[in-house]
Amino acid sequence: MDPIAVANRWFYSRDIERIFGITNRQLQYWDETGFFKPTEKSPRRRKYSFLDLIQLKVIHDLLLKGVSLRKIRKSVHSLERMLPSVAFPFVELEIATDGESIFIHHRNSWFEADTGQHMISFRVQDLYSSVVDALTQPDSRPLVIGQSRRPRRQMTQV
Repeated sequence: MDPIAVANRWFYSRDIERIFGITNRQLQYWDETGFFKPTEKSPRRRKYSFLDLIQLKVIHDLLLKGVSLRKIRKSVHSLERMLPSVAFPFVELEIATDGESIFIHHRNSWFEADTGQHMISFRVQDLYSSVVDALTQPDSRPLVIGQSRRPRRQMTQV
C-alpha cells in the first residue's frame, strides 16, 4: 500500500481492533476518560489518524510488556507537565520499559517518565580503561571519578 495514502487516510475503531486488538469498548473508555481521544469524532464514529495509530501502537506495546494502564496514564500526565513543548510524547520521544516503569530519552538523557528521575548511564569498558590507565601511568596523581588521563570521547548510546 502507498505510504502517503496510508498516512492520509482515516482509521476507525474496527481498523484499530483488527490491527492491534484494542476493542471498540477500550477506545470508547479511553475517549470518555480523556486518556486518548481520536483526532475527529462525530456522534456516530471516531476517526483516527495515522499519528493516532502510532500512539496507539506504543500504548498497546507498553500494555503487552506489562505496564499498567494506570502507569501509562500517569506517565503521560507527567510528561505533559515536564515537557510542555512535546505535543505527542509517544511519537516524538524514544521510550523504553522494564515492564513496570516507562523510561524516556530526551535531549541526550534518560529519565523515568512519572518521576522525572534521571538515569546514570556509563560503559563499564570505559571505567575499565580508566583504571588500567591509572595503574600503568608513572604519574602518581589520584584519578578523579569521571576524569580520565586519556582525551575525552563523545558519549554514545549503548
